[in-house]
Amino acid sequence: MEKYIEDELIISKIYQETPLVKTFEIRRKDGLTLPEFSAGSHIRIKMPNGMVRKYSLTNSIEDADKYLISVKREEKGRGGSISLWDDAKQGDSVEVTNPINSFELVEKAKSYIFIAGGIGITPLLSMIRSLGEVPYAPWKLYYLTANKESTPFYDELISGQ
Repeated sequence: MEKYIEDELIISKIYQETPLVKTFEIRRKDGLTLPEFSAGSHIRIKMPNGMVRKYSLTNSIEDADKYLISVKREEKGRGGSISLWDDAKQGDSVEVTNPINSFELVEKAKSYIFIAGGIGITPLLSMIRSLGEVPYAPWKLYYLTANKESTPFYDELISGQ
């Protein structure tokens, strides 16, 4: 069973990535660091409606003071994303588990090829961001989406930042 972080956490910021994707920044209320995570990790978060859903962390492992999750609003889903989108506000307290990694980046690889579609980019973002400006191995991303306007993180990925 996954353990929830005991410190009070809040949604510190909400960013609109695309018309259907929002990024939620989660921090400790006291501003201290959060439990460490590795690239590809996820957390479980309790939605305002009580549902619990799993989301990949998208930030770099070096960002020890926050967790970033990006959530696509799924109208035909089971209600978790809609609850987070419609009911969660900046400053709200939130319950999340310690990070878990079921999708680890293989260390010391000679190169990496990442393949993603739409919101499936989220676990790969942490991996790409964790490689740094001078990666220890070359990498390439194949990212398939319907159009530029609905592509989360398009500008960031195109600019290489």
